[in-house]
Amino acid sequence: MQGLVPILISAVVVITGACIVMILGWGVRNVLQGKVSPVTAGILAIPVVTIGVLGLAVSETWPEAFITGVLIMLVLTAGSLLISSIRMMLGL
Repeated sequence: MQGLVPILISAVVVITGACIVMILGWGVRNVLQGKVSPVTAGILAIPVVTIGVLGLAVSETWPEAFITGVLIMLVLTAGSLLISSIRMMLGL
């Protein structure tokens, strides 16, 4: 059983990597075909860029970068919901 675990972990990493590459490929294809606006694609890339910058520049470990990135995205989401709610209440 202990010899099987590293093989299965490697398989999960390979399958996850393949899925990420396919998602990025379809995203680029949809932007090029005009099905998705580049602004929308850029907004969806913000978490990836944030975690990448944190992982390479700030954090000592990648898990710390992911946790910090998730916390930043949580704060940004709460802030945008708050601003949107205030604008709706004020009729702006």
